[in-house]
Amino acid sequence: MIKANPYGGYITSWHATNPENGKTKEILYQGSSLKRTGIPPLFPCWGDSGTDLRKHGFARDVEWTVIRDSGREISMELDSHDIRDITDKEYPKDFLVTINAISENNNLYYLMSVKNRGNENMEIAPAVHPYFNVDHKDKRKIKTEAIKGFDASEFDWDKSPPDNDYRFSKSAKIFLPDRTIEIEDTTPNNVFKHMVIWSQPLNSPDYNFVCFEPVTGLAGAIKRKEIVVAPGKTWEMKLRFTVSFH
Repeated sequence: MIKANPYGGYITSWHATNPENGKTKEILYQGSSLKRTGIPPLFPCWGDSGTDLRKHGFARDVEWTVIRDSGREISMELDSHDIRDITDKEYPKDFLVTINAISENNNLYYLMSVKNRGNENMEIAPAVHPYFNVDHKDKRKIKTEAIKGFDASEFDWDKSPPDNDYRFSKSAKIFLPDRTIEIEDTTPNNVFKHMVIWSQPLNSPDYNFVCFEPVTGLAGAIKRKEIVVAPGKTWEMKLRFTVSFH
């Protein structure tokens, strides 16, 4: 079961079922504001692009159009024609972005497609920013597989939680006290190159979460033209999130 908020194109809720007891659990953090909830899309960029774009892009700050919402499958679109007041100032491109999310057997399949409808090349560096439910007291117990260099026990989660990027290659696992979350890049050419791990200190309104963010390109990636969508072409990214309980 998944839910969405068309403002910002957020996947706001994802429930997975523990097969041993049949109980469902909310996997995504429910924050004090939408900004700290669920899975926001970061488009056209992650972080500071070095251009006129705002940090993390504008996609999470505007209204999307819901195309389908069945409770199991959600599709939303962001049409540049509908936000010309923003794109004219920050990103004068003609595009259509589509998010398709499907919940199936404790998997969440997340696809973003970007169509360049303009006559010029379009530089992009998208990402997603999942907020996962993690009790603050359990953060130092987090273990990971295939995120080289991350050690949860090394951080002062009360005052100085991580805001670090790590190399990401195809898949990684996050081991929490009661469940494991696997994040897999299922795009044929594996477009995600980084995993950014971030949380907030204990004195923040929201802190019972850790973000594991699959990122195609870090700050400045748009200026470096790491991903370029030619006129008339469509670029895609695909992720699979899988939850298992223990």
